[in-house]
Amino acid sequence: MTVDGKPAYVWFVSPTQINLQAPDDMSTGTVPVVAKAGDSVVLVGAGFGPTTQPVPAGQVYSGATATANPVKPRINDASVTPSFAGLSGAGLYQINLTAPAGLGTGDVPLVATVGGVQTQTGVAMSLQ
Repeated sequence: MTVDGKPAYVWFVSPTQINLQAPDDMSTGTVPVVAKAGDSVVLVGAGFGPTTQPVPAGQVYSGATATANPVKPRINDASVTPSFAGLSGAGLYQINLTAPAGLGTGDVPLVATVGGVQTQTGVAMSLQ
């Protein structure tokens, strides 16, 4: 992955997650984060609904528990099957996926549907 055209630094890697550190950059505001086919991508968000194991609100939580309803991401209007979608921290949902080939390049739309409800439109993912 690159951030603002510069290589990002790997901080942590596991079978289901890659964390990276953005390179030094004096830019402010929005910068492109670019993924290519085969890259592991971790999306984070809130409000993806109940999980298979209840996690009480207001409690400290560490671990991972899947969403009770399937999360169905779409990148550039193509369905992508996540390897994991669920709660990974108090109120923090994580969606792990691998960027498939054939989705185009540049800024493409990214949405997800869970329980019949779609995330907001206007979110884009940069592909290389």
